[in-house]
Amino acid sequence: MKRLVQQGVFWCVLVCALSVEGRETWHEVRSPNFVVVSNASADRANDVAARMEQFRFALSTLLPSSSFVSEVPTQVYAFRDFDSFESFLPQTQDGVTPAAGYFRGGPYKNVIALDLSATRAVYERIIFHEYVHLVLSLSRHDFPLWFEEGMAEFYASATLQDDIAELGMVEQRHRRVLAEYAHLPMTEVLTAVEEWPLTAEPHESALFYAQSWSFVHYLVAGSGSEGHRLLANYVGRLSRGDDRLEAFHQAFGKTPEAMAQELSTYVEAGSFPHYEVELSEMDWAQGLETITLTTAQVQHRWGELFLFTDRLREAKVCLEEACRLRPDFGAAWETRGIAALIEEQHDEALAHFRRAAFEPDMSAKGLYLYARALLRDHSGQWIDSVPAGLAVEAERALTRSLEMNPAQSETSRLLAFVYLVRGVRIEQATTLVESALTMTPGSPSLLYLYGQILGRRGDYDSAREALDRIANEAAEPELLQAAGELRIRLDLAERAR
Repeated sequence: MKRLVQQGVFWCVLVCALSVEGRETWHEVRSPNFVVVSNASADRANDVAARMEQFRFALSTLLPSSSFVSEVPTQVYAFRDFDSFESFLPQTQDGVTPAAGYFRGGPYKNVIALDLSATRAVYERIIFHEYVHLVLSLSRHDFPLWFEEGMAEFYASATLQDDIAELGMVEQRHRRVLAEYAHLPMTEVLTAVEEWPLTAEPHESALFYAQSWSFVHYLVAGSGSEGHRLLANYVGRLSRGDDRLEAFHQAFGKTPEAMAQELSTYVEAGSFPHYEVELSEMDWAQGLETITLTTAQVQHRWGELFLFTDRLREAKVCLEEACRLRPDFGAAWETRGIAALIEEQHDEALAHFRRAAFEPDMSAKGLYLYARALLRDHSGQWIDSVPAGLAVEAERALTRSLEMNPAQSETSRLLAFVYLVRGVRIEQATTLVESALTMTPGSPSLLYLYGQILGRRGDYDSAREALDRIANEAAEPELLQAAGELRIRLDLAERAR
């Protein structure tokens, strides 16, 4: 019975969504770093995009060492009210999970969704919190949960004026929680894992976020450059694989209990300094491109949101409808290809990507996925040849992809591989891999490919150096073995020459 009810709800939600779409207008706003999709007014959607750009600029001034460049786009779904947002909330086995907004990062797109019916301060707090999570994820570090949530809470309270952004503003709700309840042991906060706050008692979950916020505030705003230095030392030790508590002790030079006492003193003092960043240098409304979406485009955007929130059935219905309404809709065929990849239907994915290939609206990521699908059975560490027809088509797709977005390490790697196995443009292959290594330093697979290319060029010393670095990057045993075998072949080739 429960399953029948869930299926009935699914079809009811979908039919209602389709009927709503027929009588409302959806807009899409493109800014330099975001795509905002909204059923609110065009002015409201433009405002969301402009203020996201403001926040990104302010954040980049305080986190200059962080990467703000994502290989996949960031799409913001801004719903005008909860009624239109409710159909797109994430679902669990127990049904819909209530939320005012959420973030989903992934290999194909980063998605932020929120309800605009609240005040601007409320929905901006949600969207800023989620964007900080995205920025942290781009650094490819495995941050502790307290650090992730503390940083997100610290910056989420930002207030934006026409010419000033104030960051690190005091969070009164966190102060109330810290004043009302006995604090969690600092060791629990430092060692918490992702599932912990979701299964804790409500007040313990609130305490975790409040203590994480206050700790980050103390280090980032309350301790000046010394706090930044200690925090960087701590994160660096964690990235090297140190135990969390040992890394804390070595970085801060004190026990968690001693730090908890310092933190309590800071919170009780209640000064909470904040940062101000000037924004007057830029006109944030300039450069925004606003369009009214067609029915097919709305179906596609809905399908993407369903797909990237793990609601595959709903996604497929919307995407099929988008392609029915507009058979030459390359972006929709591309997303259908991604859906097939998620289901591990590789032949179907290739067919969909081929339908999308080189349509004007196919994305850089889609062209890379098309090339990868073409080469699925002909790419790997031990492949030394690719059928000519496939190689030429893949090369064409990858070249076009990099023209659209040069900051793609995997696309650069795959195109360099195609050049290597074809024995053409070896110098260009070298440049591609070196560029990819600047984006993903220490990637074992890239270093292996780099060693192959340098060996092909006859630069044996540099090739061996690249292969030796693989052992320091915690590579998989299979790749380590391949690197050792390639090193032996390079030694033999050098002697023979």
